[in-house]
Amino acid sequence: MDYLSILRAIGAGFTYGLTQWGKKEGQPFDVKKFGVTMVISLVAGLITAFVDMDISGAYEYLMVLGAVPIVENLLKIIKRKVLGMTAKNEEEEEEEDDEDNEEDE
Repeated sequence: MDYLSILRAIGAGFTYGLTQWGKKEGQPFDVKKFGVTMVISLVAGLITAFVDMDISGAYEYLMVLGAVPIVENLLKIIKRKVLGMTAKNEEEEEEEDDEDNEEDE
């Protein structure tokens, strides 16, 4: 396995993630959902680099494994343990995002 194949697979995962986000019409932009989609798509791209599977099959495989709650929990761990945010900070941030989304509509 060479590095170019891995980079191509990551690029494919990134592109697939953008198309997954882009096809959702009428929804306001949500950074958290977008981040989760991108992480899962990048992992799906890595799976295609190491296993003989197409990108949509790898994405579906991750969905069956329950990757969304796993990635959401990992992002919470990073925010709380690494960045030092508390649950209260997260709630305030989400409320601000909700207010911004209501203003955009």
